[in-house]
Amino acid sequence: WHKPYCLKSEELVPLPTPDFAARKIQGMYRTFHALHLVRYRCILSYDKIWSREEQRFYYFNNGTSLLLHGGIEVPNIELVGVDDHGHKWSKPCGLVKIDQVLWDKPKMMGTHDIRPMWTEDVAAMRIQGMWKLHEARAFIRSIVRGAFQQKTDPLSGKHF
Repeated sequence: WHKPYCLKSEELVPLPTPDFAARKIQGMYRTFHALHLVRYRCILSYDKIWSREEQRFYYFNNGTSLLLHGGIEVPNIELVGVDDHGHKWSKPCGLVKIDQVLWDKPKMMGTHDIRPMWTEDVAAMRIQGMWKLHEARAFIRSIVRGAFQQKTDPLSGKHF
């Protein structure tokens, strides 16, 4: 017996034992499950919001992450809380953590995405999309009607 030529200087490795194979499969499953858990937590901690000024979506960290620091000024943000005496307070604070606003989708989400927050802008875009789809289908139907003719089979009387 001789070693296959395609292996060149590599050596043959023995088949894994059942215990080693089981550990590898368990590790792959745990990695798979952990990735799904991270994506789920990412979906819970980010909101997808439409920006009228930029004409695109941005991702806003809704504050459930504990790893935020730094900040930028954003208007119309209000802090609400309770003081030491139990009185509720609120004050305008335009400080938003710099890691809270992302123009790109968070990398840990992979190919998954978040449904956008339902605002008037998003509703208008959805209605416009439905109308464009209706118009496109009507256009395709008119082209097909102009290019094809409906014929009847003389023996069976059915259309083909």
